[in-house]
Amino acid sequence: MEKMINHWSEWTPSRERKTCLIYLLILMFSINLGAQTQNALDFSNDYVSIPGASQLDLTNAMTLEAWVYFDGSIGSSQIILLKSVGPNNYDLCYALRRSGNNVYCQIGNGTTHFNSGVVSAPLAKWFHLASTYDGVADELKIFLNGELMSTTVPSTVWTSTSLKVASAAAVVLGKFHSAGWSTPNQDLAGMIDEVRIWNVVRTPEEIAENYLHNVSPSSAGLVAYYKCDQTSGSLTDATSYANHGTNNGATWVASRAFNTWIGGTSSNASTGGNWSLGSLSSNDNIGVYSGAIYQPILQSNISLDNIYIGSGASLTSNSGTQLTVTDNLRLGADASGYAQLKLMGTLVNSGTISQSQYLEAGSHTISSPVSSGFTTTSGDNTQLYSYDANVGNWAAIGSNISTAGLGFAARVDATQIPFLTAAATVSVTGTPNTSMTHTLGYFGSNSLAGGSGTGWNLIGNPYTCSLDWSTVSLTNVTSAFYIWDEATSAYKYYSAGGISSPLIPPMQGFWVQATSSGASISTTMASNGKVTTPQTYVKTLPDPLVVKVTQVSDTTVQDRLRVSNILGAPDGFDGAFDAWKMTNGAS
Repeated sequence: MEKMINHWSEWTPSRERKTCLIYLLILMFSINLGAQTQNALDFSNDYVSIPGASQLDLTNAMTLEAWVYFDGSIGSSQIILLKSVGPNNYDLCYALRRSGNNVYCQIGNGTTHFNSGVVSAPLAKWFHLASTYDGVADELKIFLNGELMSTTVPSTVWTSTSLKVASAAAVVLGKFHSAGWSTPNQDLAGMIDEVRIWNVVRTPEEIAENYLHNVSPSSAGLVAYYKCDQTSGSLTDATSYANHGTNNGATWVASRAFNTWIGGTSSNASTGGNWSLGSLSSNDNIGVYSGAIYQPILQSNISLDNIYIGSGASLTSNSGTQLTVTDNLRLGADASGYAQLKLMGTLVNSGTISQSQYLEAGSHTISSPVSSGFTTTSGDNTQLYSYDANVGNWAAIGSNISTAGLGFAARVDATQIPFLTAAATVSVTGTPNTSMTHTLGYFGSNSLAGGSGTGWNLIGNPYTCSLDWSTVSLTNVTSAFYIWDEATSAYKYYSAGGISSPLIPPMQGFWVQATSSGASISTTMASNGKVTTPQTYVKTLPDPLVVKVTQVSDTTVQDRLRVSNILGAPDGFDGAFDAWKMTNGAS
């Protein structure tokens, strides 16, 4: 996996200077963030009216977002956000609405209207609501707290691919009201914060990655952005379009809709200055992202509603602490990296926990960090291959997917046994493993002295953080591990002789070799897991001799042999220092 082995590199003097520069930039970024005032608008028989503007006409691409808080259970319909030219359904352009304890998106094309799937919303707590309309793909989606809840097909009701255009119509928050008409019993009883209107279809990954922090007002496709952080006056549009809203009686109140990690003071999550709201409180919705000087460590018991950990970021719970997750905990990933979670204490979960990794096109070895394996995944688990080390051959396709700790061969290919059909972020959902004993198989009559064909096992990192191979307890297992790198069409390997990093990323599958029957590998997340950024390898042994072989007919095809001078190493194969040359494939 190219992006999961991005720390296979050797030290160069220039990298030290680059690290210093990056550190200074991060320091400046963190200081500029600081704890900020975060407010919301509280509605009760009042509303905000945003004058009509061409930027707010959304045709065949739309994303609506808002943080919402419902005061209590009210059975009538209520408006969160609405653009319409009149009180009839055919007057509608787009809306986010409440009906009882449910929320949904409604769109209109000037002739009729269409509703998204209905989603149950919580009462008396903040939640994030988003909806996207894609006229080209013919899809209306609705999201709750960053999770895709429903996809519906508007063409079942209409043939149009464009929403109604009404530049003169206002966008209204909190009331079914426009140009002098009003419908009783549709006034919102609750609060609204962080409203965003886009003229592009935001991807599920973009919605999940960004709902727990402020976004840049100049983000591509963002046509209106209401942070709701004023204390009086008009509702300010943070974009350059400046479509400010007139407040007709809504009250400015303090908001704890979301809380973003700043991490400019320390790694202590109990330190108030490390958070955008100035403190961390029970039932917060928190976002943890890369760019902070420090990454958070939970020092005491806490219950949190929603947690998102972005690519390159991490969250650790200290020994003796209990982290309770009531809604969702997501570990994100993108083409540049992945998130990590290290649990040294206990986890109590009544919601959904998922980890993601980004897979390029081609072949990969992958693993699951949850106890149910790949039972619940966004990929096609029927297309995964595991390796049966007891018989020395591949198991039936799609078998053993619920087994924790196994590695699997996976293809990202539109036609050939596709786990994914194209490069994308893939997720797996379940309860994170915190300890694992891999009981390895051993098949074959040849000993290590006679050949390298025996004892091979395809296993994986079983944790939501990196696995530090240098700390792992091995029984009848050589010290090397091997990972297929699709980018170079070759195996990368680590051995105790000092070649590359011992850190194995989450969701990474890898090969190991048992030396006899009874082989096993025992680890715990607390003792063997690591969330520090993989360090550039600094050579502590004498420089190895590197022999590079290049194919004459195609100079892009290359391979390397490294020979190190290690005092006391035996002449033959030694599993503590040596690694086998793995076959790179038919080419």
